[in-house]
Amino acid sequence: MNTTTDNLHLAAHLVHTAGNLSLSLRERGLTIDTKTSISDVVTQADRAAEDYVVTTLHNQRPTDAVFGEEGTAHLGTSGTRWTIDPVDGTYNFANNFEYWCSAIAFTEQDPTDPVRLSNRERYLSPSTNVTAGAVYQPCTHTLWVGGPNIPTTRNGQPLPHFGEAGRPHRDSLAAACINTYLHPTFHHNPDIYAAFLRVIGRSATYRMMGSASVDLASVAEGDTDLWMQHRLPDWDRLPGAALVLGVGGDIQDVDAAGEIWTLAGAPHLVEEAAAALRGD
Repeated sequence: MNTTTDNLHLAAHLVHTAGNLSLSLRERGLTIDTKTSISDVVTQADRAAEDYVVTTLHNQRPTDAVFGEEGTAHLGTSGTRWTIDPVDGTYNFANNFEYWCSAIAFTEQDPTDPVRLSNRERYLSPSTNVTAGAVYQPCTHTLWVGGPNIPTTRNGQPLPHFGEAGRPHRDSLAAACINTYLHPTFHHNPDIYAAFLRVIGRSATYRMMGSASVDLASVAEGDTDLWMQHRLPDWDRLPGAALVLGVGGDIQDVDAAGEIWTLAGAPHLVEEAAAALRGD
């Protein structure tokens, strides 16, 4: 039987190898296709990296469930579910930016749970329903691993928890930097845009960088203070959410403007942002 430690070591190995494979393929030249919009792109590196991860998991964890951004949906029986984003931040990746990563999360649960075993939907896993995540940023050679019961590390070194010395503290959103993203199409939805502005308007500043897992790693690091996005699939949320939980942060999925928004960061900032989203 594989332990959580075994799975964590495997996750770290998989993202490191998948990330370096993707970088190598980029250096040789990419073919870029679009999916839902001109900015929603996919390359042969995304597919090759996911194929590598899926093949390895099928060989080493044949009874585990595996779900990936590029279409993998294997229903397992062990109770362990792997969620893969082979290249998170593909637009950045395809345009030679450094701000992208390979990301994996796994969740260990009761193998007889019929809801989870039958769940093929990509939006239905609560953001706190994760055992651990691994995120690797190849261009900076940075590997983060962690989870709710696994202190988050960067390249093997522990990150300070919220409230500990050596970590910035912001009393409120008015002093905070928010990492976020809102696709331009949602700027024309008055309810969604208003909810977004209710939070952003309270912050000191905000950034839109285009890779949710790297964004969440930056919150775990203390480089930014809060992360917020809506309508994100599991592979975009769970790996980085695990890192924030691993430094004592809070994660909330909030229903506002007819959408599910995920917030991550210091617990008091998450509470303030959740209230702003709802219009409380």
